[in-house]
Amino acid sequence: MKYFITGATGFIGARVAEKLTARGDRVVALARDPIQADELRAMGVELARGDITERESMRAPMQGADSVIHSAAIYEIAYYDRARMRAANVDGAENVFSLARELKIPRLVHVSTVGVFGDTRGQVADENFQRLAPHVTEYERTKEEAHALAQKYIAQGAPIIIVQPSVVYGPNNHDGLRDLMLELLQGRLPLLPSPKSSYSFVYVDDVVDGIILAADKGRIGETYILAGENATMRVWANKVGQIAQVPIPRVGIPGGALKAAAGLVSGIERFVHLPGIYKAESLRAAADITRTASSEKARRELGYRFRSLDEGLRETIDWERQRIDTDKRMQENNVRAS
Repeated sequence: MKYFITGATGFIGARVAEKLTARGDRVVALARDPIQADELRAMGVELARGDITERESMRAPMQGADSVIHSAAIYEIAYYDRARMRAANVDGAENVFSLARELKIPRLVHVSTVGVFGDTRGQVADENFQRLAPHVTEYERTKEEAHALAQKYIAQGAPIIIVQPSVVYGPNNHDGLRDLMLELLQGRLPLLPSPKSSYSFVYVDDVVDGIILAADKGRIGETYILAGENATMRVWANKVGQIAQVPIPRVGIPGGALKAAAGLVSGIERFVHLPGIYKAESLRAAADITRTASSEKARRELGYRFRSLDEGLRETIDWERQRIDTDKRMQENNVRAS
């Protein structure tokens, strides 16, 4: 099988490329700068220079693919360049879908997100869930547009399968959840933000397995949620504390306080540089929100499984602590050398 993958240098896409290559498939990965993708090349992945925002750059490497996996997107809350995010997340998806249709690619898996449902307001979403709340982030808005594009192409007969991962975590992640974990592991978090917020936490390797299952046996035109264990931020933090044997803040910042802070920050963030997690969009996105979901359909039709939060967090914490120890040793060596 020949797979053409977008986003193969990303957190999820790289693991998809690695697993497909390991089982003997031919993987062609799109990369803006192949020189920066040495790890993929070492796995045996074929690299093709291109960008999803430049439709023709994908033509040659996509040609003849048995399946396309479109996982490329800009995933960042409070991202500074909204036009660039839209170009990647919406226009890029349109380019992939339309070119795949022109080239008559037999199957295409579009990696969407449960974020397109927004705040589910206490409900556990399935694939038929309808949005109840307004958008709170530009990422959410653009991914919902890309999701709608995929549905439009499906209605026109395109052989697209949609997968919707929930909140993905695991080794080598680089998002706000990972930042929060590092603060906990190093004892630098005095208050827990919005402890009542609920999410579906899914380990990255389980999502990768789900994407490949969808590519192999998913029904064309169908959508599959790839969720994990549903839990509140308080439960998540307590599990981190129990596994890592570190103290967890007992006091949390209520969602209402985060919303009020977002209102204050929005007036100054244009003039003062703030870390992403303290920007207005990030604060609103974390304020007493529910993003819980069910992967029952994927379990039933694809054989999808996810590991427990305890198991996934244990693997993630072990990896993060090794990174922290390595960084400390490097800093100590640099001090000695100087």
